[in-house]
Amino acid sequence: MKTFPLLALTCLLSAIHTKAEVPEYSFGVKITGKGKPMVLIPGNKGSADIYNEVVAHYKSHYKCYVITLAGFAGQPPSDAHDHLLLKQRNDIIRYIENEHIHKPVLVGFSFGAGLAMWVACTKPELIGPFIDLDGTPFDAAVDANNFNKDSLIKSDGERYKKALTRTPAYWKMRDSAFHSPASNKEGAITCKNWFPITIVSLKL
Repeated sequence: MKTFPLLALTCLLSAIHTKAEVPEYSFGVKITGKGKPMVLIPGNKGSADIYNEVVAHYKSHYKCYVITLAGFAGQPPSDAHDHLLLKQRNDIIRYIENEHIHKPVLVGFSFGAGLAMWVACTKPELIGPFIDLDGTPFDAAVDANNFNKDSLIKSDGERYKKALTRTPAYWKMRDSAFHSPASNKEGAITCKNWFPITIVSLKL
């Protein structure tokens, strides 16, 4: 019976250790530099690396928190099955609050800019300057003024349903084509080349 308390304590410590290994946030964060805080969100499928030149420029006087969103660029997907973007928004807000990041500069590019807008609109008191690079709150309405949430769901519902049935081999083939030299030459991924230069010229 003397071994029971020791066994119980061992099990408890093991459970605590296991719980600590579970990521608290769905996204990854790369922290570089020192000084005033800056939170940077990449575009669709982008990683923290798209901001490498930006971070190199600002790291001497800004502490840069560069995010890789869940499911992008090797970051594991979140456990959310509905409202995936809502979870990303909430996690970013929680991260800023929990890490006591005071009034950070919030930077978003393209898809990431739309998410950054949502963060800024939800908790405007939480952030400082906001920089939107090539992002809109609702892309579909850029070309069609009468487009709304309902028409978007109706038009894209079948397409998304089909996408969910695609195999890993299909997405691998699609990614290979998208990132091919020919695709790069046509400018499909030009953001990788020009975007860092654009933001470096900003005076913060």
